[in-house]
Amino acid sequence: MKRTIVLSCALVLLGGGRAFAAPEEEKYKGVADKLTKTLGEMADLLAGIKDEKSAKDAKPGAKKIGDELRKIKRDADDLGPPDAKTQAALDKEYRDKMKAVVTRVIQESYRVSKVPGADEVLKEFKRKDADKPAGDKPAGDKPAGDKPPDKKEVDKPNP
Repeated sequence: MKRTIVLSCALVLLGGGRAFAAPEEEKYKGVADKLTKTLGEMADLLAGIKDEKSAKDAKPGAKKIGDELRKIKRDADDLGPPDAKTQAALDKEYRDKMKAVVTRVIQESYRVSKVPGADEVLKEFKRKDADKPAGDKPAGDKPAGDKPPDKKEVDKPNP
């Protein structure tokens, strides 16, 4: 009995608590982890843009992050939507993290949009298919307005 408990604890510690998660759920968590990390890097890069020179210096990093975001999107598209159980687990683990990082990206993007030369940096984050007609874009894509969304809009779930 004691040996079983010790073995179970070791498995949990070595597996980071994910030793018992379904393999399919792990794939979604991997994509969510990459997305959260990459969006954090995006917010950090944007936070460093203060003037035209820093905007120009940030462009190569923005290209790298933009490419990574497109790769993450392809990976997520390849997985397809998760089942209800996996979605609930993902919501529980990532909702607050994702909300915080997305809010930070939105705030920094709005601030940076007023910096001379920063529009070239922001273009690196856009989807490569953004030039397609509006009918080809997902319903959730909306053009940015003159002001950032307030906290209430960010917290609203998509219909």
